[in-house]
Amino acid sequence: MRDKQAAQLSELEVKRDRTLADLEAVQAAGKSVKRSLSAFREKQASINDTYISQLETDGIPEEDRLNTYREWDRAIRESGEEFDRLTGERERLHMQELILVRMLTELDHQIDTLKARMA
Repeated sequence: MRDKQAAQLSELEVKRDRTLADLEAVQAAGKSVKRSLSAFREKQASINDTYISQLETDGIPEEDRLNTYREWDRAIRESGEEFDRLTGERERLHMQELILVRMLTELDHQIDTLKARMA
């Protein structure tokens, strides 16, 4: 009986260590996404500034002006898609983090209960 409990305890501790490593990886990925989202406003402003300066040029032919507007529109749409992707990733990582924290809490409880029975 005692050997079985010791094996079970060892298995639970391995699961806990793996779950903790997964949680740390998810948190690191979350920080990376957060940094990307923080830099997003500046990136968008830079895109806008680039196109605005092109459009403010004197004597730009109408066809070039229209092409610039089309490029700007495409850049804004791509930027919006990137923002949506980042926010989706942030939400996915947040849900993973919540699940892993719950798993850790349950594993800790199981470990503590088993240790108390073994004492």
